[in-house]
Amino acid sequence: MDFLLWAAGNVVLPLLPLIFAYFGLRVIGQPRTVAALFGDGGVLFYATSLAAAVLLDVWKDRIATVSKVSIPVATVVFLVAGFFTLLSAGLFAFMTLARVQPGARYDIMELSNASWQSAAVVAILCSVFRWLTGLY
Repeated sequence: MDFLLWAAGNVVLPLLPLIFAYFGLRVIGQPRTVAALFGDGGVLFYATSLAAAVLLDVWKDRIATVSKVSIPVATVVFLVAGFFTLLSAGLFAFMTLARVQPGARYDIMELSNASWQSAAVVAILCSVFRWLTGLY
């Protein structure tokens, strides 16, 4: 039950703005494309915050007197979460360049797809890790 409460508050609720944005685009008659929903890079902040929260919780767990996470697992989590944090920041930089420079060689549609896919991977990995270790 604790995991479900964590998942509702940290995985599902932060995605509500995307649902509201979809209905907002529908109400004003704009096309509801992937680029319209994810083209601003906002979903990358979701991925970054989830990965950073896992990093913080693993760090706090490792400095505790009784740790739930072993050193090898903590090392892997640090590497994977750090990679996705850097990936999200890099994707956001390229998305900003694609929006500011109309003639840029970056395709906003491909970057939009990469942004929601990386956010989905981070959400799945964080949820599986927290469910397996009990850190929530």
